[in-house]
Amino acid sequence: MSETITITVETTASHEAIDITDEIVAAVGSGVRGLALVHTQHTTIALVIGPSDEGMLEDFVRVGERLLAESGPFVHLEHDNANGEAHVMSAIGGTRLLLPVDADGLRLGTWQRILLLEFDGPRSRKVDIDVYGGGLGAT
Repeated sequence: MSETITITVETTASHEAIDITDEIVAAVGSGVRGLALVHTQHTTIALVIGPSDEGMLEDFVRVGERLLAESGPFVHLEHDNANGEAHVMSAIGGTRLLLPVDADGLRLGTWQRILLLEFDGPRSRKVDIDVYGGGLGAT
């Protein structure tokens, strides 16, 4: 069984990359072995693993904007908002991550960070974390 913990992320730009690793690590905690499912129900953001230095965050935004510029115009309209591009980018990046958890907490590589990529901001975003313990070698 799992309990869902929800964090809220306030984005400040139409296209933005935000490191949310520390919030996810705190939500997962330690002492459980298993898996953490990090997911969102939004269709205009993505959750990815990547390095988080300032230049890299800018590069995520820059590459996303370049892909969008080369791919348009988009025909999808929703609620009078031309955000088809945001839906496509979210689908490419993905809206969920499945990560291992050991006794020390979330197991990430040295340079791995959890990033929220905003494609239709600024908005208030919800990210859910479910930790499933007791499996995968739990003692």
